[in-house]
Amino acid sequence: AYLGDPQIGFSGNETEDTIRFGMAADAAKAAKAVVVAGDLVNSWNSASQISSFKQVWPARFASPVHLVPGNHDVDSALKDAGAALARLKHYRETFSADDYSAFHTGLASFVLVNSEFLILPFLGLNGTAVDPAITAEVEKQWTFIENELAAARSRGSAHTIVVMHHPPFITAEDEPHQYYNWPVAPRRRLMSLLRKFAVRTLLCGHTHTTRSVSTADGVKVLTTAGTAKAFDDNGCGYQLLNITATSLDVAYVELQGGGGAPGCVKSKAG
Repeated sequence: AYLGDPQIGFSGNETEDTIRFGMAADAAKAAKAVVVAGDLVNSWNSASQISSFKQVWPARFASPVHLVPGNHDVDSALKDAGAALARLKHYRETFSADDYSAFHTGLASFVLVNSEFLILPFLGLNGTAVDPAITAEVEKQWTFIENELAAARSRGSAHTIVVMHHPPFITAEDEPHQYYNWPVAPRRRLMSLLRKFAVRTLLCGHTHTTRSVSTADGVKVLTTAGTAKAFDDNGCGYQLLNITATSLDVAYVELQGGGGAPGCVKSKAG
């Protein structure tokens, strides 16, 4: 199961966001594994939002849950390197010691990426002189990604799937940088690695829409709105991946109102 942003508190009603997140957890009980594509809470240090998230995660899930941070958890637009490192430390202590990780099944390898730190030097820090501690974190992750993609190829995985918060692009790989995509330089580096290891599927959050777009050579970027607020008419929900040796099918499941919570808040971006 692939969940977009839980982002507890984003809709303006923390209780309802928590209920919908719980509904997604309950609905995904048959899944062999769950990935959550970032923005776990709306305000990174809100004690109540973190507590609400932990009412659901991990106890309500019947399968292993793999998290990555979003920009509301580890802010890629921070201007100060020390603040960015402090935010990363908070995430690791609060949610997961691994802000990037990997796991594999018999058919698929999953590589989970902290997109926020990979774009931080080009976004918040704007290509300026970067603290060596930031550079070390970033390059360590790039090495990890390449090593894990190579390992997936070596073990003969039928599918290699990369999970992250920020999608690298929204409509076209060569589009200009804007809020919802990656800056151009790290985007090119990522896409080069994906092609080197024949990766065809990316699971992302951030846009609060549920859609997919593909490059001419078949690299598919999917986004899922999550369970707090949607910026399209697909509502809040999650996606189920049916993986076989020869196919990877994705089915979207919209969450209806229930359990005391109304249906998803739908609004225009911003």
